[in-house]
Parts: sequence; C-alpha cells; structure tokens
Amino acid sequence: MRRVLSLWRNLLRRARVERDLDDELHATVELLVAEKVLAGMTPDEARRAACLELGSVDAIKDDVRDARAGALVERLGRDLRYALRALAKSPAVSLIMVITGAQCAIGASSSPWSVARSP
Repeated sequence: MRRVLSLWRNLLRRARVERDLDDELHATVELLVAEKVLAGMTPDEARRAACLELGSVDAIKDDVRDARAGALVERLGRDLRYALRALAKSPAVSLIMVITGAQCAIGASSSPWSVARSP
C-alpha cells in the first residue's frame, strides 16, 4: 500500500517531490559543511570538501529519480510524448510506418491460420 501511495505522489506531485529532493540534498551539503567547519576547516574549504565528498549533485538526483517508484511510468510517458512529437513533425513518414505496421500485423495474424490449414 505504501508503495502505491509513493507511486501516486511521485507521478502526481512531481514539482513537490523535486523540491523535497533539492531541500534534502541542500541540507545534506550544509550538514557536511558544518561537520568540516567543526573539524577546523574554513567555511569555503569545508564547502569545497563537502562537494567533493558528495560528488555531483545532478548525478545524485538522477540516481534518486531512477530508483523511486514511478520512474518507469514517468520515463515511458516522456518517451511517448517525444514519439508523438516526432511523428507529428513528419506526417508522411508516420503514414508509411502505420501502413507497414498494419501489414506486418495482418501477416503475423494470418500466418498461423495458413500453417494450420495446410495439409
């Protein structure tokens, strides 16, 4: 049940989830900086060391996005929107693709019948 709620939250409240992720990463960086300042570093050195220790914030965000519930659905929707935009840009190619797909489907569905009917 919790996984389903997490899926709905990630899909329907994407902006809120992104803000929460940004806030959490910012808090993590600030905690690391505070630890390093307490260890005797200057604030600038501590921030640089914390950023080096964490690595790329964008890479961390991408890893979190890929691991959370609904990532596959989100990716599928993004790919589908891209495909529809690409098809809308070239309607002639789209028509040829639809006709070819229909012919392949007809051939694929009729071949078992022809094999079953042959003596």
